[in-house]
Amino acid sequence: RADPNTTGNAGNLTINASEFVEVVGDRPGGFVPQPNLITFLLREGDDRTGITTSAEGSGISGNLRIDTPRLIVRDGAGISTVPFSGKGGDLTVNASEILLQGASGIGTGNFGEGAGNLTINTRLFTLTDGAVVGTSTFENNGNAGNFILSVEQLNVRNGSLVKTETVGNGNGGNLIIKDASFIEVVGLSSDGSIKSAISGSSLNTGNSGNLDITTDKLVVRDGGEISTATIIDGIGGNIDINTRTLKLNNGRINASTSTPQNGGDITINASESVELIGAGFDRLQQNIIIPAFDGDENSLTLNNFDNGIVTASQGEGDSGNIFIQTPNFKASNGGLIATTTLNQGGGGDITANADNIFEIDNSLLGTGTFTQ
Repeated sequence: RADPNTTGNAGNLTINASEFVEVVGDRPGGFVPQPNLITFLLREGDDRTGITTSAEGSGISGNLRIDTPRLIVRDGAGISTVPFSGKGGDLTVNASEILLQGASGIGTGNFGEGAGNLTINTRLFTLTDGAVVGTSTFENNGNAGNFILSVEQLNVRNGSLVKTETVGNGNGGNLIIKDASFIEVVGLSSDGSIKSAISGSSLNTGNSGNLDITTDKLVVRDGGEISTATIIDGIGGNIDINTRTLKLNNGRINASTSTPQNGGDITINASESVELIGAGFDRLQQNIIIPAFDGDENSLTLNNFDNGIVTASQGEGDSGNIFIQTPNFKASNGGLIATTTLNQGGGGDITANADNIFEIDNSLLGTGTFTQ
């Protein structure tokens, strides 16, 4: 690691282990994550057990590479490349199995010119109890790195996050997940405040990155979500999903915006089926149908759209479009697809092509304009 008073670059770090690499911190147990969790974890780098190539001066962070059959990061430990002024180094992990548990993380970030890219190649990747993997840019103009994840099976559980994010003026990186046979995004953090998620988020003026997910089977359930939502001034990223089957069961695919900028589009190509199951028709009525027509302009907000496939807008920006192509489509039990606009932005289009079965049962598919 480079000294904070120097301009030198950090060196590269390569770790080769024939059996496993385990990085264990001093914070065992579950963890309640924050919305900008990658930033939180990387900023605490000096106070954590971990592996890093950070540069605290104006130098460039070194590249970091780990090759091992099994990688375990848990109990508050971290693996990162973080520059404070210069450019961030790239981080590459090649492992048959990866487990992240608790307040632990793998990521690249930056306080300076830009974060490095993150590349992970693995067969089985499990994140649980608030763990995080991804790239971030902080309060500066540097961009976050891109994140490429090649994985056979990905499990994201209990408020854990796979994401790229920006909390500054720089743009978030693109997230590509490929070669997967099964991806599951399930549940909430222990206090119920944070959804398990695959996301590209913008929490400042930078733009969200795009999400590109390719898998044989995708399951999003019990509060989990896939999201490129923006909340301050960034342009929303697009979500592209290519799968054989998609099952959304009280989960959400969300490209909404509350900014002056436009939200992203959602494109789903499922070669076999898309199944959308809501949280009950009563909840759909309480959250969407009744507030939409009760005459109170404050009754319907983005928070009401807490499950389904959504590109709502609560700012001046337009909501994105939703495109679904599949032979068999079914929505039931209060399922929702919406491109609603709640302010001055325009609503998006919904296109759903089903060559064989198209079934709507106690569910809602619609565009709506509810200008405040």
